[in-house]
Amino acid sequence: MLEIINQPEGEIGIKRFEFEGLVMYYSCPICGESHIWNNYLYYPKINVPIDLPLYCRKCDHEWIEQIILKVNVEIV
Repeated sequence: MLEIINQPEGEIGIKRFEFEGLVMYYSCPICGESHIWNNYLYYPKINVPIDLPLYCRKCDHEWIEQIILKVNVEIV
């Protein structure tokens, strides 16, 4: 019998984590210009809020949004 006691936490032991297949759009809070996010996370942490730096090429505005990279293990 397989039993899971705790779920993963902390950092993933890689420098860059790419999201294959993920499409994410964001709009600048200053000028409203839409952009596509197609980058990767540096030293990603799991199951906690992660700061995602965003940039608007139109008005040169930078800001931070937060995302959560959820990772869990399930028995199938």
